[in-house]
Amino acid sequence: MKSFYLLSLLSILSGYSFATHLIGGEITYEYINTKTDGDERYLVTVHLYADCDGVSLADEIALGAYLNDSDKSLNHVIAMRLSYKSIVDLSCGISEEISRNICVEQGVYQKIISLSPYAKGYTLNYQSCCRNTSTNLAQASGT
Repeated sequence: MKSFYLLSLLSILSGYSFATHLIGGEITYEYINTKTDGDERYLVTVHLYADCDGVSLADEIALGAYLNDSDKSLNHVIAMRLSYKSIVDLSCGISEEISRNICVEQGVYQKIISLSPYAKGYTLNYQSCCRNTSTNLAQASGT
């Protein structure tokens, strides 16, 4: 019975939890035109989402452009500067009680890039360097 009361008390006091790492993101691109040398130009946009009180959005990110070949060969790295950041409006679909305790920041990175035509296409990829200090994944050994 004591453990029931302890568990109930901890549940009441726990409140809300917050992420201290990137929450998510998306990469989109839009074809612009073909240059006279045959390279194709695209406007690439990366949206990253982070907890306002967690990691800061980077001023610059590195986007990898990989060939869609059997080795997924890295073709080149694209440095992208932060265009702007804003606070995400969470009022749609989440109760006010919860949304007022959550703050999500959106960072937008945009750049016009040129890629040489490649029959199998490219894959664009962004990967964050770091994780938070919490341990939330156990290995098969249980550690």
